[in-house]
Amino acid sequence: MIYKCVDTRACRRKGPRVGRLDVIIPDDLEKQFRMKVLDKFGAEKGALSKATAEAMRLWLRESQVARGR
Repeated sequence: MIYKCVDTRACRRKGPRVGRLDVIIPDDLEKQFRMKVLDKFGAEKGALSKATAEAMRLWLRESQVARGR
């Protein structure tokens, strides 16, 4: 799939390309996740993004193992 760049500043940005997700999750799950993120990464900038990427990688890895790949 080809994505059209909407934000021209992001199109000109150098460095690694990043994606953006806007998700809707239950409030209790969000609260639990944010508390764990705070415990692990503290209040540093980008902590929520780091934790989300880590969780997605873990989920993908476990999905592959479950399928026997």
